[in-house]
Amino acid sequence: MWKSFLIATSVILVSLPSAYALELTNNDEIEYTIVVTDGEGDGIRNSYDLEAGSTIEFDCAAGCTVEIVDGMQQQFNGSEVVTIIDNEFVIND
Repeated sequence: MWKSFLIATSVILVSLPSAYALELTNNDEIEYTIVVTDGEGDGIRNSYDLEAGSTIEFDCAAGCTVEIVDGMQQQFNGSEVVTIIDNEFVIND
């Protein structure tokens, strides 16, 4: 019985979206290199290649700074849905 309960709970947890997942979509026609720094700029830095028209999602529970290489930089709290339009971040309502 416990095994069934644990499996059911795991499936539910995996299917729930993270409350602190930042979703970033590239609406431009070029690929961008995105650098994400955990926390307020002093955390772990990860780099992602974001192709034109693609979307990525990453954990931003402690907040994060997202930078378009050779472009703008902005601090996020992690629950935003953001689109890159004309090399700028636009927060979707």
